[in-house]
Amino acid sequence: MSETELPRYPILLTAYEVGVLQSVIWDSRGKSKLEPVMDQLVALLQRFYDDAQVQITLLPDGKVKLTDRYGNTVIRERYGWEK
Repeated sequence: MSETELPRYPILLTAYEVGVLQSVIWDSRGKSKLEPVMDQLVALLQRFYDDAQVQITLLPDGKVKLTDRYGNTVIRERYGWEK
């Protein structure tokens, strides 16, 4: 590790705790040094979606349709951090 590189520490969180942390970081976006953590949480969510074979469809009204491999479907508003 170089002198300018800080050590990294993994933490264990439940799905609920991840959601709470993600919303707290999002609320302070642009003012926070935690943006790298937010980026990691978004990447982790994408991994969850991939593992569950979730298909994401952007609907014409701007909402998001999520469908898992069993056909379960959720339609919801997009979160601010979703691209």
